[in-house]
Amino acid sequence: MPNSTKLPPAEALELLKAGNARFAANARKVDPHAYDYAVDEKPIAIVLGCCDHRVPPDILFDQGLGNLFTIRVAGNIATPTQIGSIEFGALTFGPRLIVVMGHQRCGAIQATLRDQIDNHAPGSDHLKEIVDQIGPTCCACCESMGSDADFDALTYEVTMSNIRHSMGVLASESAILRDLIENDGLVIKGAYYNMDAGRVEFFD
Repeated sequence: MPNSTKLPPAEALELLKAGNARFAANARKVDPHAYDYAVDEKPIAIVLGCCDHRVPPDILFDQGLGNLFTIRVAGNIATPTQIGSIEFGALTFGPRLIVVMGHQRCGAIQATLRDQIDNHAPGSDHLKEIVDQIGPTCCACCESMGSDADFDALTYEVTMSNIRHSMGVLASESAILRDLIENDGLVIKGAYYNMDAGRVEFFD
């Protein structure tokens, strides 16, 4: 499998799409050279995803060790810590594709919705920090759809809006990433993982 720095974003994206198709078809490849890739850090893409144990990017995209530079946090939010990690990955290892991936039935999104709709407080102060990051997006969706809308439909809309919000934060709050976008071909893509189907949908 290609594993080099500055792989064109379109090529990296096709590798992820092909890998996810294999995963969804239960046809994952076992790479006999996986440990060789782990020696040198040459990821083809950076993935900002949720820490939900059901959505590991390396498996969903059928990638070997060292192929993805992955940052995982509840709700795939982009706070300074995540932005700094992404900047480090882009500058140090050279991938020119960033994927911000949310997923179906995200617990962080659902917790934020319950906080908005039912005034159900998060279980800890630290979890509240995450809920507060997602809150404005959640509030906007509740206002547009109505807080009495179907909970699953609300969860989907908030998840999609939250992905786009994180994409925007990366581009707007990181001068390093903006420079790479403008001058070195860096591309940021959104992605939504449908757990029922096993498929990842990409979007701009």
